[in-house]
Amino acid sequence: MRGKNIQSLIGIGIISIFILINSLRLKKNEKKINDTYLSTIGRVVDNDFTGKVYGIKYSYYVDSKIYTGVKQTSEAKNLMSNFYLVKYVEDNPEISEIYLNNIIYDTLQILNSGFKLEKSRYSN
Repeated sequence: MRGKNIQSLIGIGIISIFILINSLRLKKNEKKINDTYLSTIGRVVDNDFTGKVYGIKYSYYVDSKIYTGVKQTSEAKNLMSNFYLVKYVEDNPEISEIYLNNIIYDTLQILNSGFKLEKSRYSN
């Protein structure tokens, strides 16, 4: 019985350490984004709903290379295919943050960021 308690405590300790390390990594990435960021435009390419949490996947271009990121959000609105401001770390573009409150409508900005616009199925 005592051995099971020790194993349980070790398991809880390992999980706690994992959560702490992950939290510290996220804070470090957030600080990098705020300190040394560049910006571009990203597009939401996928979304998922699990319980009360929405998750989105977005893509963005840096120097003609495509990157992807994920973000949890509580927003229930449809975010798919919209373009948004994305900030990324200059020396590590894989570290990024999408800003869902900054929708980009300017087609010239969108094209200059690396995206190609699809023709509307309703246009001639």
